Amino acid sequence: MTDTLSDRPLPPVLGARWKAVPVDPAAARRRHLLGLMHDAPTADALAQALTVMLARGPHPTPTRPLDETDAWLIAYPDHVGDDTGARTSLAALADLVDAHLSHAVSGVHTLPLHPSSSDGGFAVMDHSQVDPAFGTTADLRRLAAGGTWVADAVVNHVSAQGTWLRRWLAVDPGVEGWFATLAADTDTSAVTRPRTSPLRTEFTRADGSVEGVWTTFSADQVDLDYREPRPPGRPTSTSSPATTGSGCAPWRGCCPRARWTAWSR
Repeated sequence: MTDTLSDRPLPPVLGARWKAVPVDPAAARRRHLLGLMHDAPTADALAQALTVMLARGPHPTPTRPLDETDAWLIAYPDHVGDDTGARTSLAALADLVDAHLSHAVSGVHTLPLHPSSSDGGFAVMDHSQVDPAFGTTADLRRLAAGGTWVADAVVNHVSAQGTWLRRWLAVDPGVEGWFATLAADTDTSAVTRPRTSPLRTEFTRADGSVEGVWTTFSADQVDLDYREPRPPGRPTSTSSPATTGSGCAPWRGCCPRARWTAWSR
């Protein structure tokens, strides 16, 4: 039986116009995950806001779940080049896939392609841009035009040299609470990670205060605090070219896949 909202109390404002509406499994999962971090009213409000945001753009063609029969091409955006300089690396990658690999792979997973300051692209400075060193948004759209494509969005931390941290250091109230702070006397002995760099990095803010922030991967990669319910807004949104305008959220690890063809709409 389809799970519906028909067994819930009728909101008075709807009255007799209330209808049974099938529950969206993805929306229900978003609400569940938000409920692990926030109280019920905040989680409800955030879940509704996300649903509205996702409904604004075109939706990717549904794809089947991944399984052991899939074969993926995973590449950094500069793994394929053009010795003549006539094409960008993303354009060269798209040509390689079209000419030789489209029949043999389930899709392409590009590692971070945004402007970054370190760690092979994983210290992202601006999620809204394609790094010009790799190509253009048009190149990426062409890469995504023939099958299934996944982006490595990197949403757990941002570059210490990016706009968000600069605003936080300037004590901009619009980004207060966005970074995961860590008190100096916190016992982190049980934290296990594939790094030897300090887990806590201190930053001096414009008001003279010194704050320690979680830097799980490096001092140049500052962890975001997802307990902060206020979403970022333009022009500093975490939306990547993979999501802007397409309604897709093709992120590694936590991501649904998006049809490349969604890019051609």
